[in-house]
Amino acid sequence: MVRAGDEGLWRHRDFRRLWLARTVSQFGSLLGALPYTALFFLDASAAQMATLTVASVASGSLSGLVTGVWVDRLRRRPLMIAADASRAVALLSVFAAAMTDRLAFTHLYLAALLTGVLDVLFDVAAVAYLPSVVPQRRLVEANSRLVAGDAVVESTAFGVGGLIVQVASAPVAVLVDAGTFALSALGLSGVRAPEPAPTPSAERVGVLREATDGARFVVRDPTLRAIAASLVARDFAYGSIGAVILLFVARDLDFPPAAMGAIFAVGGVSSFVGALLTRRLTTALGTRRAMVLGMALTAVASAALPLARGPVAVAAVLLIAQQLLGDGFATVYEITSESVRQAIVPDRMLGRVDAAIRVAGLLATVAGALVAGALGGPAGLRVPLALGAAAQALGAVALLHRPPSSTGTRG
Repeated sequence: MVRAGDEGLWRHRDFRRLWLARTVSQFGSLLGALPYTALFFLDASAAQMATLTVASVASGSLSGLVTGVWVDRLRRRPLMIAADASRAVALLSVFAAAMTDRLAFTHLYLAALLTGVLDVLFDVAAVAYLPSVVPQRRLVEANSRLVAGDAVVESTAFGVGGLIVQVASAPVAVLVDAGTFALSALGLSGVRAPEPAPTPSAERVGVLREATDGARFVVRDPTLRAIAASLVARDFAYGSIGAVILLFVARDLDFPPAAMGAIFAVGGVSSFVGALLTRRLTTALGTRRAMVLGMALTAVASAALPLARGPVAVAAVLLIAQQLLGDGFATVYEITSESVRQAIVPDRMLGRVDAAIRVAGLLATVAGALVAGALGGPAGLRVPLALGAAAQALGAVALLHRPPSSTGTRG
C-alpha cells in the first residue's frame, strides 16, 4: 500500500478517511449537546455546570493510564471504532430519557462520565494511530490538516448547536451528536493502514507497571516534561473557563443561544487559519518559539473574557476578539506540541505517554472546574475567567524552562 509520504495527503485514501471520520466525530463533540441540555433543558446552576464538566473529565482522568495500556496492547483502529459506537449509544440514552420526561442530572452526569472515558480512549488511540498512516517527516502537516478540519467544524458546530437548541431543543442536539459518532465509526471501518504489531503477551509486565511506564518516560525526558507542564497549565485554564463561560455569556451578558453559537464559531475560523500557518511559523521561528508564542497569545486573548461587559456590542467585540486571537494561537500550540511528542516517542510507548500527559491535563481540568464552581457563585463568574487567563500565561513560562525540539527518532 502506498503511504501518505509518497503522494499528497488529500489524495491518500487512508489519511482522507481518517480525516473525515475524525472531523465528523469532532463536529458532534463541538455541538455542546450535554452542556446545552444541562443549561437550557434542566436549568442548571453554576455548581451543576461545573459538576458536569468534572464528570466528563474525571472519568477520563481515572481511566487514562489504563487506556494507554490498552492502546499499546491492542490494535488502535478497532478501539476508535468501539469508542465511537459506545458514545453514540450513551447519547441516545440521554435523548430517549429527555423525550420521555425522565432525564435527570444523575443520568446526564453518568453519560458525561462514560463519554469522558470513551473520549480519552478515542483520542489516545488516534494520536498513536496517525504515525501508522503518515511518515514522521509529515506529522506536522498531517496534524495541521486534522486540526484544520477541527477548526472548520468548530466554526460551524457550536453555532449549529445553538441554532438547534433555539429552533428545536437541546435533546435534538444530543441526537445529532449521537449520529455523528455513528458516522465516524462507519468511516473508520474503511481505513486500511497497517499497524505495528502490539506488544506480545510474553513481554507484558502487568497493567499497573505498564500504566505508569508512560509517566516515567515523561518525567525522564526534559522536552516532554516541559510540554507536559505547559499542557497542565493550559488544561487548568480550560476547566476554569469552560465550566462557567456558557453561564457568563448567557446570564451575565444576556446573549441568546444562537448569538452565543455565532460568536464562538468565530474561533473555528481562527483555528483554521492557525492550522494553515503552523508549518510556516515553525519553519520561521522554530518549534520552541512557536509553542511559546501560541500559548502566550492565547493567554492575552483569554484576558478579554472577564473584561466583557456594558452594551451588547462592546461585549460582543471583546468575545469575538478573544476567539480570533486565542483560538488561532492555541491551535499553533496544539499542533506543534503533539507533533513533537509523536516524533520523539517510540511507537510501542505512544499510547502510554500520550495517556500520561492527557491524564495530568484532565486532572488539571477537573481542578480548574472545581475552582470555578467554588468561586463562580460568591465571587462572580469573571473571577474564574481571569484565573484561566493567568494559568495560560504560566503555561507559556513552563515552555521556557527547556526548549522543546522536534528532533528525535521513533523506535
